[in-house]
Amino acid sequence: MLTKHICSLKQLAPTVKCGSQCKNLALQIIHRNTLVLQYNHLLLEETQEDLRTVDRFIGHVRFVM
Repeated sequence: MLTKHICSLKQLAPTVKCGSQCKNLALQIIHRNTLVLQYNHLLLEETQEDLRTVDRFIGHVRFVM
């Protein structure tokens, strides 16, 4: 879904009535935001795995008690 929006923005960039510096800046911002989103997704996956691990330990402690 995000890739679709990024492609749409890249297609719009040539029609914007500003200089090439403006277009380049817009594409750099899009690229940066994409990288931040990917990084956040990796952090989310790591956090979800940590929560699953904690849940298993809690279940083990309950079983032992």
